[in-house]
Amino acid sequence: MAHTSRPSGADDTLPDDLHPALAEALLAQGIASLYTHQAQAWHAAHKGENLVVASGTASGKTLCYNLPVLDTLLQDPEARALYLFPTKALAQDSCP
Repeated sequence: MAHTSRPSGADDTLPDDLHPALAEALLAQGIASLYTHQAQAWHAAHKGENLVVASGTASGKTLCYNLPVLDTLLQDPEARALYLFPTKALAQDSCP
């Protein structure tokens, strides 16, 4: 997936199938559209595809995985999510 620094014209709005409460929360935070890589990740996740997103710092990667998870949790009250992060590796990358 390619990263663009601005939402592209094809991604002018939030996905139509995004849970309304999640769309409302994003709009309240000033997020009215997705970057291309976020939209591609959303569509891939909803098709059940595996994906890898690699882009620069502060490029919006967090929404790539949080949107499908939060949407699923809102759509299905029985759903659960477990996040695992390699904190030791992250700490080594973040500390001088």
